[in-house]
Amino acid sequence: MFKSYIIHLSKIENSLHSAINLKKSLENNLETELFEGTYGNDAVVLKEQENRKFSTESFSYEEDPMRWEHKSSRPGVLGCFYSHYRLWQKCVELDEPIIIFEDDVLIYRPFVPVEWGEVLVLSLCTEWTDRSSKYFHLLEESADEPAALEFLDYCVPGTSGYAIKPNAARKLLNAFSNTFAPSDHAINKDVVKIQIHNKLMGRSKTEIEGKKSLTRDFKMWRKINNE
Repeated sequence: MFKSYIIHLSKIENSLHSAINLKKSLENNLETELFEGTYGNDAVVLKEQENRKFSTESFSYEEDPMRWEHKSSRPGVLGCFYSHYRLWQKCVELDEPIIIFEDDVLIYRPFVPVEWGEVLVLSLCTEWTDRSSKYFHLLEESADEPAALEFLDYCVPGTSGYAIKPNAARKLLNAFSNTFAPSDHAINKDVVKIQIHNKLMGRSKTEIEGKKSLTRDFKMWRKINNE
């Protein structure tokens, strides 16, 4: 059985509550563990200590990659990157595939194993955004046999849920040894091979459903820092 990890921030009530509920919805299907993510303020300090630079290569398909640098340097975005980075390290340490979830996922169906051969990253969930709308049909009931499909976009449709193999984790760790990018842009076709499950497990929540953006809330990070 795959080991799975749920990134959450226990000091933030909404994140912890979502993670606990997600764990309950997964535990009959997957061996699941809560994983304390990296807080935004800590990530900012780490970036400076490690002298990490913004990865323009992760935005090679954009007309103006540098317009993303400010967004990518936000405490929450950095914290998200470091949380996934640390789980890539965990994958290499375990030397086995793992599944990574973010806490704000709504589960539609259990994980169904598929053959993914040389595929290194398998997307299992999608973001609830216009860019990812083309994948919403994979959340519907289908008579198709479970399979890993070719993924045509440049980067994963969000990092709310994906399976990763150790060799993919090594490639990502090497590619971002001294740089940073939003986690979804970091997992891109220039670094690793990507496929998408034809029966996605779920999607990220919307704000109406209780999703709280941890990537843009500067007041929250200042408050936690003062604590």
